[in-house]
Parts: sequence; C-alpha cells; structure tokens
Amino acid sequence: MALTLEQIARLAGVSLTTASRVINEQPNVRPEVRERVWQVIHEQGYQPNLAARSLALKRTDDVESAQTIVDQTSEVAVTAAS
Repeated sequence: MALTLEQIARLAGVSLTTASRVINEQPNVRPEVRERVWQVIHEQGYQPNLAARSLALKRTDDVESAQTIVDQTSEVAVTAAS
C-alpha cells in the first residue's frame, strides 16, 4: 500500500502541514527540516496520489507538480549519495 503524506510527516518527525509545505515548495520551513522530509520521501519511494490531489484541489493540471516532486526527489538522492 502506498504511503500517505501523513505517514511521511510522521517518519520525518514533522507535522502534516510542514510536510505539505515541503512538497508544495512553500516558504517557512527550515532548510534542515526541508532536507529531512525530502530524504524520507526518497527513502520511502513516496509518490503523490495525483487523483486524490486533483480531487482535493478541484483541478486536473497536477502533472507538472508531480514532475517537480519527482525531480526534487532525484536531486535529494544525488545529494545524499555524494
């Protein structure tokens, strides 16, 4: 079963709001916390549920958002491997 953002937040030791801010590239998240959330996302292979996101946002143009998340997850993996 796929992980939820709530589970990612719990694993990273942050609130759901903080995890959401990280995923959505919003401000007000300390760099070390942002990095920790991305690390958990990468380690767990988290992929956002685009259908759920589209329903929640009442729109269907989330392909670009998903690509941003995939790109950032890959970037964390490269940074962690260095």
